[in-house]
Order: sequence, then structure tokens, then C-alpha cells
Amino acid sequence: MNKKSLDVVAHRGFAEKYPENTLLSIQKAWECGVRIIEFDIQLSKDGVAMVIHDDNLSRTSGENESVFNLTAQQLQGFHVDYAELFGDQFNSETIPRLSDFIHWMGDKSDVTFLVEVKEESIEYFGAEKTASEVINAMGDNRSQCTIISYDLNFLKYLRRIGWQSIGWVLRGYNDDVKQQIDELQPEFVICNVNRLPENNEALWQGYWQWVIYEITDVEIAQQLYQRGVQSIETMCAEKMMKGLANYV
Repeated sequence: MNKKSLDVVAHRGFAEKYPENTLLSIQKAWECGVRIIEFDIQLSKDGVAMVIHDDNLSRTSGENESVFNLTAQQLQGFHVDYAELFGDQFNSETIPRLSDFIHWMGDKSDVTFLVEVKEESIEYFGAEKTASEVINAMGDNRSQCTIISYDLNFLKYLRRIGWQSIGWVLRGYNDDVKQQIDELQPEFVICNVNRLPENNEALWQGYWQWVIYEITDVEIAQQLYQRGVQSIETMCAEKMMKGLANYV
């Protein structure tokens, strides 16, 4: 039986050329043909799920402000232009809500979101409130959303409340981690390529799907495919979609 083709996951959208975690970035990833899009969630002061990686606005907006000290409305008043990378090209982009991303998804039934809930928000608000706010924001499109996180206890909580699809972002690759994966039974296992064994051996196989990041080289993606990886995650959506178009 032929193996499944290698999927491309857009890491924070098409973040190579557009501000990460913005509606523009996911739209441009979609236009490249990507159908799995990863992005990050922090909760605002008033508990709204916002699409932003950091818990501080310094990197994204040049303002030393904590996400947890600002309401959703206040956060949406900040630009996320990443001026150090893009200059003034995108100074109209603002911080979206998760509900904005879900609205964009609309009736795109072939799109999957990998929604990374950041540890800072889980620690600040607790697992129950964080999960509730994130899940509620997904509305009727929740079946197309996989919640991922580094926080193993948060993922275990999601399992206890019956959430259907989770992904664990690994900090290591060893026997203890493998045992925890077997116990958790996530749908996705996500790992930095630099944390994998360097001997090119086949990766653990099971009921999960591997997602390996940050991949910007087609040859490395092909090598990972041979090791049992089903998806590569990249900020270079267009380059990797074109490079892997005929690779199975």
C-alpha cells in the first residue's frame, strides 16, 4: 500500500512573508494551497482567546505591555506589523481574536487548525477557564480544530472533558516521553527537528501523526518522510508547497 503524501502545516500562517498569527498570514497560506494551519493563543485580561504567540507585545508591536493587563478590545488597538522584519508594509494588521479566525474558516470544510494554547495563559488563568474560553470561541467549527500545547497536564484535562483531538508539543525525545505519549494517545505529536535523534532512524509510530518543525528545506522534509513523518511545519508555505508538490 502506498504511503500517504507529506502534508504541509503553515506555522503561524505564511509567516515568512506576512506578520505571523494574523488573518492576512493565514489567508496567504490558504492561497498557497495549505490546508493545515497552526497558530498560537493567549488569553486577554478579560479572558478572550487572542491569536498571538507571546504574552508580551514587545516583539510583535514594539510595546512593553503584558497581554494579561489588556482587554481584548485594547489588544485589538495594537498593530502587529513586526517592523523589524517588514518595515511599514503591514502597519494596518492588528491582533485577531480566535473567533475572527473561526469566522474566516466559515464553510472551508477541508481546513484544519492546530491551535496552540500557550503555557503562560494556562498558568495565569488555569486549565479549566483557558480550555473553556478557547473551546467556546471555536463555536460550530470545533470539529476542525485540534488543540495543541506543551502543557501535558492541560492536554490530560482536555481528554477528561472529552475533547476530541489534541496534540502534544514535545520538549524531548526519549523513553519517558514515549511512555507518556502511549498514555495520552494524542492525535498529533509535534516536535522541533533539532530535538530528534540524529541517526536518521525511523521515528516512533502509533495512532498519532507526526508534525515536525521548523522545516524550510525540501530535502530535509523528504528525509523526515522516510523516517515516518506525516507532516512538516513551516513558515515558508509557498516554497514548501511547491517543492513537495510531486513528492509522495
